Amino acid sequence: MRHRHVIVLLTFLCCALGGCGGSGTRPATQAAAAVPAYIAAANAICTRQLAQLNGLARPHTPEQAIDYLPHAVAILHSESDSLAALHVPAGGAGVVHLDAALTSTRELAGTLARFLGRLRSGMIDLTDFGTVQSKGIALHEQLDRQFHLAGLTRCAN
Repeated sequence: MRHRHVIVLLTFLCCALGGCGGSGTRPATQAAAAVPAYIAAANAICTRQLAQLNGLARPHTPEQAIDYLPHAVAILHSESDSLAALHVPAGGAGVVHLDAALTSTRELAGTLARFLGRLRSGMIDLTDFGTVQSKGIALHEQLDRQFHLAGLTRCAN
């Protein structure tokens, strides 16, 4: 039973992580029109991150997750660091939304890292699955909203 819950959670996590980059079909915000070089650079970072995540073999067992999650967490950290290093044009509301998105990305990476620690230790129970899944869903929704409001369409679904 526990093994089945791990697989369900892993499937969710893979879909959530793989969904961090969007299709870019949403209309551009005013921030996107005002700062095209910044938007293009940030969207390029998110496109690379999505390609890296999609390039990882999706785990189907707890053992595979133990191998997958460190790579996924490293990719999330790399994306956050790269986005934070960009020069954000002053005066736009996108700065506040980008900062919030970076905080949410780091929180998601931390949640996954803690879950990985529990997986490695074998100290997983049913409440862990529900907690990680609920928090992952909420953080993913926050990320989408924050990146969209920042004008970064490739970072949001």
